[in-house]
Amino acid sequence: METAIELLKTVIGNEVAVSSFYSVASELVKDGEVQMVFLELSGMEDSYAQKIVDKFKDAPCSKGFDPQEYLANLPEDVYTADIGTSKILKNSTVRQVLEMAISHEKTSKDSYDQLEKIAIDPEMKTVCRELSKTEEQHILQLTELINSLDMDPDERPPL
Repeated sequence: METAIELLKTVIGNEVAVSSFYSVASELVKDGEVQMVFLELSGMEDSYAQKIVDKFKDAPCSKGFDPQEYLANLPEDVYTADIGTSKILKNSTVRQVLEMAISHEKTSKDSYDQLEKIAIDPEMKTVCRELSKTEEQHILQLTELINSLDMDPDERPPL
């Protein structure tokens, strides 16, 4: 089982990487509605990294670890989708990109669930639970978007 600090690093890195993924994906898809969903999710994921840093910087489970410094010193490649990911996105259908996005969201949700289990502080547990629920909402939103792809754009439910 990962330690709280290892999970914090994973969660912070995941949020930054997923934000980058959504940003690149929004530039590559041609469907305007999907593009807007990706842009919205990119901004949200970006803010979650800072929220985690703010909430966990003084937490007992972070003793000896500075989440703000870790975020500030993440390698540049975490902030930009790598060439391989960009190629995959360019050569994928909208459905495939959405499936990749769901996979990223599930990874983030699982990380929050794991962090909640080992967090000692009740407030930290609450933050993890809230973020896990938010990731679940993203999964549902992306799933609805996949399900609506075969519909005429005018008949799609609003997202």
